[in-house]
Amino acid sequence: MKSKFKFWIILLTTFNLRLNSMETYRKFDQTKDMHAYEIFDIVPKGIFKFNKTKGQLELIPGPEREKFINNYNNLIDKYNPNNFSHNTKAYHLAQQITQDIELAKECILTPKTAECTFLTIFYNYRINLENLESIILSDTLQSLSINIINLSNIVKNLPIYKK
Repeated sequence: MKSKFKFWIILLTTFNLRLNSMETYRKFDQTKDMHAYEIFDIVPKGIFKFNKTKGQLELIPGPEREKFINNYNNLIDKYNPNNFSHNTKAYHLAQQITQDIELAKECILTPKTAECTFLTIFYNYRINLENLESIILSDTLQSLSINIINLSNIVKNLPIYKK
């Protein structure tokens, strides 16, 4: 009987500690956070101000706010998966990148997001972006080489080169 009671106490304590750890968030650090957000090329410097009473970031009104909205919309447009429908791998990477950008926006607007979540998003974004850029470069080089071959065939068939 005593061992069952101990088991339930340990189980409940572990469960309670787990819940508490899930609710523990780091405090907002303007220097670190703003630098990390700027890495995404989404957030211009000094665009957010931390409102201590509300416990959240707020966009400062003005031209910087418009710049942020434009940067964000441009990124979403640039990495829209439909732009890469010709290449399945690039399409999936673009989907992941747009999801990461959306999550980053949520992290930016919700400073109580755990740091590890933000760092994971940033790491995924960076890796996916590098992979997508290498696919785009590979596709570009491939189409460029095809164009060069076609151009050389056209030149070979010009009347001045035929004897």
